[in-house]
Amino acid sequence: MSSRLFEHSHLYANEDEASFIRNLFPEGKKIVSIPIGKGGKTVGFLNLIQGEEEKLPEENDLKLLSIVATQTAISLENLRLLESTQASYAKLKKLQEQLVELERMTAEAQRSAEIGHDLNNFMMIIRGNLELLTLGLNQKDFSRVEKCVNAMNEHLSNAEIFVKGLMDFSSLKTEKALTNIPEIIERVLTFVEPQRRFKNIIFKKFFHQKIPPILVDAGQIQQLFYNILNNAADATLSKVPEGGIITIGINFLENANFVEISISDSGVGISEGDLAKVFKSRFTSKKNGHGFGLLACKRIMENHNGTIEVESQKGIGTTFKIKLPCSSKVNNPNQM
Repeated sequence: MSSRLFEHSHLYANEDEASFIRNLFPEGKKIVSIPIGKGGKTVGFLNLIQGEEEKLPEENDLKLLSIVATQTAISLENLRLLESTQASYAKLKKLQEQLVELERMTAEAQRSAEIGHDLNNFMMIIRGNLELLTLGLNQKDFSRVEKCVNAMNEHLSNAEIFVKGLMDFSSLKTEKALTNIPEIIERVLTFVEPQRRFKNIIFKKFFHQKIPPILVDAGQIQQLFYNILNNAADATLSKVPEGGIITIGINFLENANFVEISISDSGVGISEGDLAKVFKSRFTSKKNGHGFGLLACKRIMENHNGTIEVESQKGIGTTFKIKLPCSSKVNNPNQM
Protein backbone atom coordinates (compact mmCIF):
# COMPACT_ATOMS: atom_id res chain seq x y z
CA MET A 1 0.00 0.00 0.00
CA SER A 2 2.73 2.39 0.93
CA SER A 3 4.48 2.19 -2.45
CA ARG A 4 1.23 2.83 -4.26
CA LEU A 5 0.28 5.54 -1.86
CA PHE A 6 3.50 7.46 -2.28
CA GLU A 7 3.59 7.01 -6.00
CA HIS A 8 1.61 10.27 -6.12
CA SER A 9 3.01 11.78 -2.99
CA HIS A 10 3.70 15.02 -4.83
CA LEU A 11 -0.03 15.75 -4.39
CA TYR A 12 0.36 15.95 -0.62
CA ALA A 13 1.32 19.04 1.24
CA ASN A 14 3.58 17.15 3.68
CA GLU A 15 4.48 13.77 5.19
CA ASP A 16 2.07 14.20 8.10
CA GLU A 17 -0.89 14.24 5.73
CA ALA A 18 0.31 11.07 4.01
CA SER A 19 0.70 9.32 7.36
CA PHE A 20 -2.78 10.41 8.36
CA ILE A 21 -4.33 8.90 5.22
CA ARG A 22 -2.29 5.66 5.58
CA ASN A 23 -3.82 5.06 9.00
CA LEU A 24 -7.38 5.51 7.77
CA PHE A 25 -7.53 2.63 5.30
CA PRO A 26 -6.64 -1.08 5.55
CA GLU A 27 -3.62 -2.43 3.73
CA GLY A 28 -4.17 -4.08 0.39
CA LYS A 29 -6.00 -1.08 -1.10
CA LYS A 30 -4.65 1.43 -3.55
CA ILE A 31 -5.47 4.92 -2.29
CA VAL A 32 -5.20 8.17 -4.19
CA SER A 33 -5.76 11.00 -1.71
CA ILE A 34 -5.95 14.61 -2.78
CA PRO A 35 -5.94 17.32 -0.08
CA ILE A 36 -8.86 19.77 -0.11
CA GLY A 37 -7.35 23.06 0.88
CA LYS A 38 -6.50 26.62 -0.03
CA GLY A 39 -3.65 28.92 0.87
CA GLY A 40 -1.66 26.19 2.57
CA LYS A 41 -4.57 25.23 4.84
CA THR A 42 -6.01 21.71 4.49
CA VAL A 43 -9.66 21.23 5.45
CA GLY A 44 -10.19 17.67 4.17
CA PHE A 45 -9.20 15.01 1.63
CA LEU A 46 -10.66 13.63 -1.58
CA ASN A 47 -9.90 9.88 -1.44
CA LEU A 48 -10.13 7.39 -4.30
CA ILE A 49 -10.05 3.72 -3.21
CA GLN A 50 -9.05 1.20 -5.92
CA GLY A 51 -8.62 -2.53 -6.12
CA GLU A 52 -5.22 -4.23 -6.66
CA GLU A 53 -5.90 -4.81 -10.36
CA GLU A 54 -7.11 -1.28 -11.13
CA LYS A 55 -4.82 1.30 -12.65
CA LEU A 56 -4.14 4.54 -10.91
CA PRO A 57 -5.62 7.68 -12.52
CA GLU A 58 -3.57 9.42 -15.19
CA GLU A 59 -1.74 12.63 -14.38
CA ASN A 60 -4.33 14.77 -16.21
CA ASP A 61 -7.13 13.11 -14.24
CA LEU A 62 -5.30 13.85 -11.02
CA LYS A 63 -4.88 17.49 -11.97
CA LEU A 64 -8.60 17.72 -12.72
CA LEU A 65 -9.37 16.17 -9.34
CA SER A 66 -7.01 18.67 -7.74
CA ILE A 67 -8.96 21.50 -9.35
CA VAL A 68 -12.20 20.01 -8.04
CA ALA A 69 -10.64 19.72 -4.58
CA THR A 70 -9.54 23.36 -4.69
CA GLN A 71 -13.01 24.54 -5.75
CA THR A 72 -14.52 22.44 -2.97
CA ALA A 73 -12.17 24.09 -0.48
CA ILE A 74 -13.21 27.53 -1.73
CA SER A 75 -16.90 26.63 -1.35
CA LEU A 76 -16.33 25.30 2.16
CA GLU A 77 -14.42 28.44 3.11
CA ASN A 78 -17.18 30.65 1.68
CA LEU A 79 -19.75 28.67 3.64
CA ARG A 80 -17.71 29.09 6.81
CA LEU A 81 -17.40 32.82 6.17
CA LEU A 82 -21.15 33.06 5.55
CA GLU A 83 -21.94 31.34 8.83
CA SER A 84 -19.43 33.55 10.62
CA THR A 85 -20.93 36.67 9.01
CA GLN A 86 -24.45 35.64 9.97
CA ALA A 87 -23.36 35.04 13.54
CA SER A 88 -21.60 38.41 13.66
CA TYR A 89 -24.65 40.14 12.16
CA ALA A 90 -26.91 38.55 14.79
CA LYS A 91 -24.59 39.79 17.54
CA LEU A 92 -24.42 43.26 15.97
CA LYS A 93 -28.21 43.43 15.67
CA LYS A 94 -28.59 42.48 19.30
CA LEU A 95 -26.08 45.13 20.33
CA GLN A 96 -27.92 47.72 18.22
CA GLU A 97 -31.21 46.81 19.87
CA GLN A 98 -29.58 47.18 23.28
CA LEU A 99 -28.11 50.53 22.24
CA VAL A 100 -31.50 51.79 21.02
CA GLU A 101 -33.13 50.74 24.28
CA LEU A 102 -30.35 52.43 26.27
CA GLU A 103 -30.77 55.64 24.25
CA ARG A 104 -34.54 55.50 24.81
CA MET A 105 -34.09 55.13 28.55
CA THR A 106 -31.53 57.94 28.59
CA ALA A 107 -33.88 60.19 26.61
CA GLU A 108 -36.76 59.42 28.97
CA ALA A 109 -34.60 60.20 31.99
CA GLN A 110 -33.42 63.46 30.44
CA ARG A 111 -36.96 64.37 29.45
CA SER A 112 -38.23 63.74 32.99
CA ALA A 113 -35.46 65.91 34.42
CA GLU A 114 -36.22 68.73 31.97
CA ILE A 115 -39.96 68.56 32.64
CA GLY A 116 -39.33 68.64 36.38
CA HIS A 117 -37.01 71.62 35.98
CA ASP A 118 -39.55 73.64 33.96
CA LEU A 119 -42.49 72.81 36.22
CA ASN A 120 -40.37 73.73 39.24
CA ASN A 121 -39.65 77.12 37.65
CA PHE A 122 -43.37 77.76 37.25
CA MET A 123 -44.04 76.78 40.85
CA MET A 124 -41.20 78.94 42.23
CA ILE A 125 -42.50 82.02 40.40
CA ILE A 126 -46.05 81.38 41.59
CA ARG A 127 -44.88 80.80 45.17
CA GLY A 128 -42.81 83.98 45.11
CA ASN A 129 -45.79 86.02 43.93
CA LEU A 130 -47.96 84.37 46.57
CA GLU A 131 -45.57 85.57 49.28
CA LEU A 132 -45.62 89.09 47.79
CA LEU A 133 -49.42 88.88 47.64
CA THR A 134 -49.57 88.11 51.35
CA LEU A 135 -47.23 91.02 52.07
CA GLY A 136 -49.33 93.35 49.94
CA LEU A 137 -52.51 92.33 51.73
CA ASN A 138 -50.89 92.92 55.11
CA GLN A 139 -49.72 96.36 54.00
CA LYS A 140 -53.00 97.06 52.15
CA ASP A 141 -50.97 97.73 49.01
CA PHE A 142 -53.66 96.75 46.54
CA SER A 143 -51.67 97.73 43.45
CA ARG A 144 -49.08 95.13 44.47
CA VAL A 145 -51.87 92.61 45.12
CA GLU A 146 -53.24 93.15 41.62
CA LYS A 147 -49.81 92.69 40.04
CA CYS A 148 -49.19 89.48 41.98
CA VAL A 149 -52.58 88.03 41.06
CA ASN A 150 -52.02 88.84 37.38
CA ALA A 151 -48.54 87.33 37.46
CA MET A 152 -49.77 84.12 39.10
CA ASN A 153 -52.63 83.85 36.64
CA GLU A 154 -50.22 84.28 33.71
CA HIS A 155 -47.79 81.64 34.95
CA LEU A 156 -50.57 79.19 35.79
CA SER A 157 -51.81 79.59 32.21
CA ASN A 158 -48.28 79.06 30.90
CA ALA A 159 -47.89 75.96 33.05
CA GLU A 160 -51.21 74.61 31.76
CA ILE A 161 -50.17 75.08 28.16
CA PHE A 162 -46.76 73.59 28.86
CA VAL A 163 -48.36 70.47 30.33
CA LYS A 164 -50.66 70.16 27.32
CA GLY A 165 -47.59 70.30 25.11
CA LEU A 166 -46.17 67.26 26.88
CA MET A 167 -49.08 65.02 25.91
CA ASP A 168 -48.08 61.74 24.34
CA PHE A 169 -49.26 62.17 20.76
CA SER A 170 -48.96 58.43 20.12
CA SER A 171 -52.10 57.88 22.21
CA LEU A 172 -53.83 61.24 21.76
CA LYS A 173 -57.42 60.98 20.55
CA THR A 174 -57.99 63.46 17.76
CA GLU A 175 -61.43 64.86 17.12
CA LYS A 176 -61.53 66.90 13.94
CA ALA A 177 -64.23 69.32 12.91
CA LEU A 178 -64.65 72.02 10.27
CA THR A 179 -62.86 75.03 11.72
CA ASN A 180 -62.07 78.57 10.65
CA ILE A 181 -58.28 79.03 10.81
CA PRO A 182 -58.33 82.87 11.06
CA GLU A 183 -60.62 82.55 14.08
CA ILE A 184 -58.14 80.19 15.77
CA ILE A 185 -55.33 82.66 15.11
CA GLU A 186 -57.39 85.50 16.59
CA ARG A 187 -58.17 83.45 19.71
CA VAL A 188 -54.49 82.67 20.23
CA LEU A 189 -53.54 86.34 19.76
CA THR A 190 -56.20 87.42 22.24
CA PHE A 191 -54.63 85.03 24.75
CA VAL A 192 -50.96 85.94 24.19
CA GLU A 193 -51.05 89.69 23.63
CA PRO A 194 -51.58 90.60 27.32
CA GLN A 195 -48.67 88.39 28.41
CA ARG A 196 -45.40 90.00 29.42
CA ARG A 197 -43.46 88.15 26.73
CA PHE A 198 -45.55 89.83 24.01
CA LYS A 199 -45.80 93.25 25.62
CA ASN A 200 -43.48 94.97 23.12
CA ILE A 201 -44.38 92.84 20.11
CA ILE A 202 -46.25 94.35 17.16
CA PHE A 203 -48.45 91.89 15.24
CA LYS A 204 -49.06 92.39 11.54
CA LYS A 205 -51.81 90.28 9.95
CA PHE A 206 -52.45 89.58 6.29
CA PHE A 207 -55.44 87.27 5.92
CA HIS A 208 -56.83 86.20 2.54
CA GLN A 209 -60.50 87.13 2.25
CA LYS A 210 -61.70 83.67 1.16
CA ILE A 211 -60.26 81.14 3.60
CA PRO A 212 -62.53 78.06 3.63
CA PRO A 213 -63.21 76.17 6.86
CA ILE A 214 -61.01 73.06 7.05
CA LEU A 215 -61.12 69.81 8.97
CA VAL A 216 -58.75 70.04 11.97
CA ASP A 217 -58.50 69.42 15.68
CA ALA A 218 -58.86 73.03 16.87
CA GLY A 219 -57.10 72.39 20.19
CA GLN A 220 -54.02 70.92 18.55
CA ILE A 221 -53.82 73.65 15.91
CA GLN A 222 -54.13 76.27 18.65
CA GLN A 223 -51.24 74.58 20.48
CA LEU A 224 -49.24 74.63 17.23
CA PHE A 225 -49.69 78.39 16.78
CA TYR A 226 -48.97 79.11 20.44
CA ASN A 227 -45.66 77.22 20.32
CA ILE A 228 -44.53 79.01 17.17
CA LEU A 229 -45.58 82.45 18.43
CA ASN A 230 -43.75 81.87 21.71
CA ASN A 231 -40.56 81.01 19.82
CA ALA A 232 -41.04 84.03 17.55
CA ALA A 233 -41.43 86.38 20.53
CA ASP A 234 -38.35 84.97 22.29
CA ALA A 235 -36.26 85.26 19.11
CA THR A 236 -37.44 88.83 18.50
CA LEU A 237 -36.80 90.05 22.04
CA SER A 238 -33.41 88.32 22.08
CA LYS A 239 -32.40 90.57 19.22
CA VAL A 240 -34.11 93.79 20.31
CA PRO A 241 -35.38 93.75 23.92
CA GLU A 242 -37.41 96.90 23.24
CA GLY A 243 -39.65 94.97 20.85
CA GLY A 244 -40.07 93.66 17.34
CA ILE A 245 -42.54 92.49 14.71
CA ILE A 246 -44.33 89.19 14.14
CA THR A 247 -46.11 88.89 10.82
CA ILE A 248 -48.91 86.36 10.28
CA GLY A 249 -50.24 85.56 6.83
CA ILE A 250 -53.03 83.18 5.79
CA ASN A 251 -53.57 82.26 2.14
CA PHE A 252 -55.81 79.82 0.30
CA LEU A 253 -53.87 77.88 -2.36
CA GLU A 254 -56.92 76.96 -4.40
CA ASN A 255 -55.11 74.99 -7.11
CA ALA A 256 -53.35 72.80 -4.52
CA ASN A 257 -56.39 72.79 -2.19
CA PHE A 258 -54.31 73.91 0.79
CA VAL A 259 -54.52 76.64 3.39
CA GLU A 260 -51.06 78.09 4.03
CA ILE A 261 -50.17 79.94 7.22
CA SER A 262 -46.88 81.80 7.52
CA ILE A 263 -45.53 83.19 10.80
CA SER A 264 -42.45 85.41 10.48
CA ASP A 265 -40.40 87.20 13.11
CA SER A 266 -37.72 89.86 13.02
CA GLY A 267 -35.58 88.00 15.51
CA VAL A 268 -32.08 86.60 15.77
CA GLY A 269 -32.65 83.86 13.20
CA ILE A 270 -31.41 80.28 13.15
CA SER A 271 -27.98 79.21 11.95
CA GLU A 272 -27.73 77.06 8.85
CA GLY A 273 -26.35 74.18 10.90
CA ASP A 274 -29.32 74.25 13.28
CA LEU A 275 -32.04 74.47 10.61
CA ALA A 276 -31.92 70.72 10.01
CA LYS A 277 -32.38 70.06 13.73
CA VAL A 278 -35.37 72.26 14.59
CA PHE A 279 -37.90 69.43 14.45
CA LYS A 280 -35.67 66.89 16.20
CA SER A 281 -36.35 65.66 19.70
CA ARG A 282 -34.94 67.88 22.45
CA PHE A 283 -33.49 70.49 20.08
CA THR A 284 -33.61 74.02 21.48
CA SER A 285 -31.55 77.16 21.06
CA LYS A 286 -32.87 78.65 24.30
CA LYS A 287 -30.78 78.59 27.45
CA ASN A 288 -33.59 77.06 29.52
CA GLY A 289 -35.61 75.52 26.69
CA HIS A 290 -37.03 72.00 26.90
CA GLY A 291 -37.05 71.29 23.15
CA PHE A 292 -40.54 69.74 23.00
CA GLY A 293 -42.46 72.63 21.39
CA LEU A 294 -41.40 72.25 17.77
CA LEU A 295 -41.37 68.47 18.04
CA ALA A 296 -45.03 68.71 19.10
CA CYS A 297 -45.69 70.99 16.11
CA LYS A 298 -44.26 68.41 13.73
CA ARG A 299 -46.38 65.63 15.19
CA ILE A 300 -49.52 67.76 15.04
CA MET A 301 -48.89 68.39 11.34
CA GLU A 302 -48.31 64.70 10.69
CA ASN A 303 -51.64 64.00 12.35
CA HIS A 304 -53.33 66.46 9.97
CA ASN A 305 -51.53 65.25 6.81
CA GLY A 306 -50.01 68.70 6.57
CA THR A 307 -46.48 70.05 6.34
CA ILE A 308 -44.41 72.51 8.34
CA GLU A 309 -41.22 74.10 7.02
CA VAL A 310 -38.83 76.68 8.37
CA GLU A 311 -36.73 79.30 6.60
CA SER A 312 -34.28 81.50 8.46
CA GLN A 313 -31.34 83.84 8.10
CA LYS A 314 -29.03 84.49 11.00
CA GLY A 315 -29.55 88.01 12.32
CA ILE A 316 -32.56 88.69 10.08
CA GLY A 317 -35.41 86.47 11.20
CA THR A 318 -37.31 83.23 10.81
CA THR A 319 -40.44 82.14 8.93
CA PHE A 320 -42.51 79.03 9.61
CA LYS A 321 -44.73 77.89 6.75
CA ILE A 322 -47.64 75.59 7.57
CA LYS A 323 -49.81 73.89 4.96
CA LEU A 324 -53.08 72.23 5.90
CA PRO A 325 -55.12 70.26 3.35
CA CYS A 326 -58.68 71.40 2.76
CA SER A 327 -61.36 68.83 3.39
CA SER A 328 -65.07 68.95 4.10
CA LYS A 329 -65.37 65.26 5.00
CA VAL A 330 -65.48 64.55 8.74
CA ASN A 331 -63.57 61.40 9.59
CA ASN A 332 -63.93 59.26 12.67
CA PRO A 333 -61.62 60.18 15.52
CA ASN A 334 -58.24 58.63 14.98
CA GLN A 335 -55.09 58.12 16.88
CA MET A 336 -51.93 60.03 16.25
